[in-house]
Formats: sequence, structure tokens, C-alpha cells
Amino acid sequence: MTGLRSWIAAFALFALLVPIDGTAHAQAPYYEGKTVKVIVGLRAGGTADTFIRTFTDYWQKYVPGNPTMVVENMPGSGNLIATNHVYEAVEPDGLTLVYGPWVPTAQALDLPELRADYANFEFVGASSDIRVSYMRKDVPPGLTKPADIVKLETFNVGGNAPTDFVDLLSRMSLDLIGAKYNYVTGYRGGSAIYAAILANEAQYANTSYGTLVTRSADFIAEGGDGMPVYYFCTRNTAGEFVRKELQGNIPCFVDLYEEIHGKPPSGPVWDALDWLVELAAKVTFLALAPPGTPQEAVVALREGFYKAAADEELQKLFIERTGEPVEFVPAEEGPAALEVLAATSDEIKKVLREYVESGQK
Repeated sequence: MTGLRSWIAAFALFALLVPIDGTAHAQAPYYEGKTVKVIVGLRAGGTADTFIRTFTDYWQKYVPGNPTMVVENMPGSGNLIATNHVYEAVEPDGLTLVYGPWVPTAQALDLPELRADYANFEFVGASSDIRVSYMRKDVPPGLTKPADIVKLETFNVGGNAPTDFVDLLSRMSLDLIGAKYNYVTGYRGGSAIYAAILANEAQYANTSYGTLVTRSADFIAEGGDGMPVYYFCTRNTAGEFVRKELQGNIPCFVDLYEEIHGKPPSGPVWDALDWLVELAAKVTFLALAPPGTPQEAVVALREGFYKAAADEELQKLFIERTGEPVEFVPAEEGPAALEVLAATSDEIKKVLREYVESGQK
């Protein structure tokens, strides 16, 4: 637990560094007696929705003025409906937010499904996720260790949509590593894909680590029908990959690639995958307020967000569920991710566009 205490202490110190407007606290707190609606663009009851609801219970305790925070589900288009709604249709008074997965590929490719511009939102907070690829072990001639994936006969990859970042993570990484697969899209969410894997309609998928070790615990247990094959490690501010000690000793993708090919991954597809991991795995869930929200409100929400992130009781709860604390993106790094998105190179856009177009055929 020493590591957790150090992590919490560091985050608590960081939370104190979040800029606070002194004039906002000279009077009654902005949120005193108010209710804040947190819109989640996912169906109720899933792993991500449960995480957000749990976090929100703690978040409201730390916002100056102690508002009541309620979660409302607005599923559809991978959180884009909720994102567009908060961008276009709500009052910028700090009483309605969107919190959930963002879709940087939609903005990078100018997809019409996204009418919002992420750079125009008010950044409140962000959390990370560990993305893990897992599959059935009975794909001929059999999967006994992660490196065997390149020896397997063709298998089916379950996906949601060609523009979905999870699908892109899967397809890019499998192409890089040299696996043989068919892309089967159109499933409605991770639960439907997991059901297809249990039925052996699909054999491979990508999910969050928390979901893998809770929902799929029996599937990946010793003697189960499946196993994790790799996860995507993100970089620190120095650009170095940060490895995790995960259940089952799951290898980081870059390490598995080097084990199989004897060298680090490189080339245009790797550059696009690396970009995607940094934006959609390192910064997985964004809490955003509408453009024009008063800074007094933004500062109060951000202060509460990061103090909740440093709550030791909350982190212990997450560790009990998944074996890992939830990592939160420091406040100064969240807006930087939005800037990275705005500066996406033409080369990366070209690779993304080719994958989306080929996935639609």
C-alpha cells in the first residue's frame, strides 16, 4: 500500500496546485445549493458508467459549495450525441457537463457525427484507462502464450464501428504485429462483443483492464477459454513508455512486438497507433463544460475533480474492484491533449482515413 500512499500524496499535492480564483471564495461558493447534471454518453450499468457514477459521488463532496451531482445517461454514437448536446444545447452556466470517452479520431477526420470542437470546451478533468487485447485460446493451432498470436490461423476480431478508437487500436496493432484476422464490425458495445467471443463467433477483442478482470475474470482465469495477449502502455512526459504490473503478466504491446520481431515498431501505422494510444488510452475519459462557462464554475469543478481523484478511500475502492488504482490526467496535461489533437499531422490523418475506409468495405 506504500505505492498507493505515495501516489495519493503526490496527487493531493497536485490538487492544491490547481489554480483557485480567490474572489470566487470571498462570497458564497458558486455551487452552493445547486445541482450539477453530469451527462454520460453510455448505457447505464456498464463498467465505464459505474466508474463515473462512483467517482461523481466523491467529486460532489469536494466541489466548493457541495452541490448535488446527478448522472444522466445519453447513449449513442460512442458518446458523440452527449458531446454534441453539451456543446450546442445547454446553458454555459456550469450546471451541465459531459463526462465520458472522447473521440479524437472523429475530430481528426472531420467526421460529421461530431459537431463539437473539443478545443472550445472548458477542460474540467480527465482520467486514463488501460486498454487490453484478449482472445480465445482455442484458435488453431492454439494460443499458449501471447507471442503465439502470429502463428494462429485467421481469427475474427469483434468491433463496434470502423471509426471507433477501440476497433482502430485492434486493427492497427494486429497489422503491425503480423496476425491474420477478419474484421467483424457492427456489435453494439463491449458486452455484445464479449458475448460473441463466448459463443466463438469472434475470437479477439479489446477492452478496458477493469472490465477484463471483473466481467471476464472466469474467461481469462487459469483453465478458462481465453487469455489476455497485450496491453497498450502510454508514455510519461519524457516520452518513455510506462509499464504496468498487471494480473497475468500481460506484456506491453511494444515489448511483445520486439519479442516477435527483434526490433521496436516503426513506420506510419505505428505512428498513428502511438498517437491514438496517447490520446484515447492515456486520456480516456474527459470531463468537459460547455464553451463560455464562467471561470469561477470551471475552477470550482476542477478543484473538486482533482481532490476527489486524490481521495484514498475512493482509490482503495477501485483497487478492490480491479487490483489497480484509477489514474487521472494532471490538470495541466489535459488541455495539452486537446492541443495535440488540433495539431494532428496529415500523415496520421491519412493512415486513420485508410483504416476507416477499408473497415467500411
